[in-house]
Amino acid sequence: MKLLVILLVLCLNFIFTQSIFGQDLPCLPDFIGTHYETEVNASNPPYSDDMPEDVARAYRFLDSLTKNSDFEEFYGSLLRQDYNDTLQTVMKYLYKTIEYSPENFLNYMIYGELNKQSVMNYYFTFIEQIRRASPTPIIDASLTSSYLVARVTVNSILMRATSYKVQPKTVREVIATVDTIFKGKQLLTCGEEGSNSSDTFNCLKFDYVKEWFEDTNPNFEMELNKSYLIFFEYRMICITEASTFFSLLPLSTSGSAVRSIYPIENGNLIDEHNELGFGTSPPINTVIDGINSRIKAIKSYKP
Repeated sequence: MKLLVILLVLCLNFIFTQSIFGQDLPCLPDFIGTHYETEVNASNPPYSDDMPEDVARAYRFLDSLTKNSDFEEFYGSLLRQDYNDTLQTVMKYLYKTIEYSPENFLNYMIYGELNKQSVMNYYFTFIEQIRRASPTPIIDASLTSSYLVARVTVNSILMRATSYKVQPKTVREVIATVDTIFKGKQLLTCGEEGSNSSDTFNCLKFDYVKEWFEDTNPNFEMELNKSYLIFFEYRMICITEASTFFSLLPLSTSGSAVRSIYPIENGNLIDEHNELGFGTSPPINTVIDGINSRIKAIKSYKP
């Protein structure tokens, strides 16, 4: 059964497009694989008239940090924090900022690096300290740093090698139906080849790398028609003057031994190491309730 990927316009300013296998990117002609495209930010920080105040406040804070603070001093100060008001407030604002516009945040971090500021350094330091100090480190780091969190069911898997000449990897290119989104935006719609254009469903196309699991689970493979809970990140591929091209990948920043991919079997989530804190094989509804409850607690935190 072949699937067609259809463009989905998310809003007036952002259009995500799905790559055709083997299509050259204007900024990286040798790249082969899954990619999405979004416009670069009109300004950085990416303020707008309709931006929620908490998101605007977060960008003002990050902008001030990158322009006025010494990173080494800030890093030392943050490492001395426990799971206190400061860290939980950081979690709240970082969660809301990524949730509001993942593509704006990705562009802002890229802009910071290109201008020799330290947006990425501060971001990764925040996530590192959440993992150190939180009583539930992996779920808190996963929810805070992910660009998309979804329950999906796998429709197709394509095996290919990366186009990178250094340390070539074995890649699995996955198309999956989106069953539930907990955080983030729907990127694509799909339809079966030859079907009516109205017979579409929400989908994602993403990659994972076989070699990621060499040390923890070398036999790991995602399976057709199987459901998973996955935390995702956007990973920049390259940029042009007008566009940012990025991949959708399972999250790498949370410290998960399973690369943030949790299978669902017989109505239970398989979490062998109890990373999310709900047990090693809890009912999926328990996990869904727990994730939604934790999201609410992070977003509504008040010192």
